[in-house]
Amino acid sequence: MTEAATTTMALVASPGSARYRTTPSMAAAARRLADAAAAFRAAAATPRDGSDLALSFSDVESALGDLAAGAELSAYAVTAAGRPAGVPATHAAPASARSLSWRLHGLRHELLAARDVCAEANRVVGIVARD
Repeated sequence: MTEAATTTMALVASPGSARYRTTPSMAAAARRLADAAAAFRAAAATPRDGSDLALSFSDVESALGDLAAGAELSAYAVTAAGRPAGVPATHAAPASARSLSWRLHGLRHELLAARDVCAEANRVVGIVARD
């Protein structure tokens, strides 16, 4: 994994989302995460040469990055939707919208932390596989 890929960028999906050739959605990213989690569980239960585990970590990492980007976009959308029509963005959104936005930003932070764990685990798996 390159340094640029592990750097947190606002509003950017993970690098692996391009391989699906679709615009990532929260539902699609959640499905990919579920699929990646199942593959990860299967690879961890019956490890062969480590490549299955590494591929599983990569898939989970990609899905987590997409979910984090979606959570951030959702946080901004909730704040914008919470304002009455015609009210400029310089006015604060209602407290309920700000609260939900804050929680979505927290979710994004946790998803990025989990993505970083996957990146580190993949790095370690690669080192162990070479030894």
